[in-house]
Amino acid sequence: VLRGIPPFQCTGPIDTVPEDAKIELPFSIVETQLSLGRVAISPAQFQAAMPEQYRSLFKMDEEGIPVSLPLSEILENLPNESLQLRLDQEEVEVAQLFETPFSQKAAEDAARMKIPSGPIAKPANIEAAVSAAPSAPVRTPEISLPLPTRPPLHATAAAVSAEPSATAPARRNALQIALDTDDLLDAKSVVTHACRLPGVSACAIVFSDGLSLAGNIPDVYEADALCAMAPEIVKRIEEQMNNANLGALRGVTVFCAKAPVSFFAHGNICLAALHSAGEIAAEIRDRLGRTTQELARMYARSA
Repeated sequence: VLRGIPPFQCTGPIDTVPEDAKIELPFSIVETQLSLGRVAISPAQFQAAMPEQYRSLFKMDEEGIPVSLPLSEILENLPNESLQLRLDQEEVEVAQLFETPFSQKAAEDAARMKIPSGPIAKPANIEAAVSAAPSAPVRTPEISLPLPTRPPLHATAAAVSAEPSATAPARRNALQIALDTDDLLDAKSVVTHACRLPGVSACAIVFSDGLSLAGNIPDVYEADALCAMAPEIVKRIEEQMNNANLGALRGVTVFCAKAPVSFFAHGNICLAALHSAGEIAAEIRDRLGRTTQELARMYARSA
């Protein structure tokens, strides 16, 4: 956990902490976050959970950025009663049969009368006898039915309009509207849908502390360090925009020789979009900006 914390939050070398040192947290803190696939706690909760002799190594920042915990370590240490086994994994206890005077008497009667214990076989000649029986011609009586009358047009329309629509599409949330999809979205699926927008070839989503959340920018660009410091760059530029008469900051684009890259930041989330060629259209920029805002709201609630 300490290796994933930004260096400016560590007051000393973390190599002095032994590998078997553990933090203890109430199950109620992580229980509600397991379904999100990511568990994060506040700096105060993390420092309180650390062993007392190592608490001085962690420095809480002023913004109170949540500390992410390895999900694999959490799952290995969950209490047994919190994990529900599937039905095919549960061992069914077979009750032991006890012999009673009634069961002994029933067994003796069955042996004396030679009653078979298995199912009674069905005679094979019944079907043959039925099929061999002569079939008499059967005359079907003719029944005259009145022709159905067509209901008035206004009555049919009223019945159709009164019937509820079972296939009405579910209402999209703001994030699904920004990416024009009905899929359930998380950070990884947002990256997939964002790369389908015209002019975007790859993107990455990072927290404001530089921790990567998801991304697919090719390693050949070696852009991890740039994406990690992008939130701070956008924040500094946004602070200076207060003194300029240029309007609100919509994003920052860095034009490079190989490919331009644009950064969109809101709250504790920064989205980096690698251009496929040239400039990104204003409509696509607006959708990427709204996507970043909804991601910030989503992960602010989960934190």
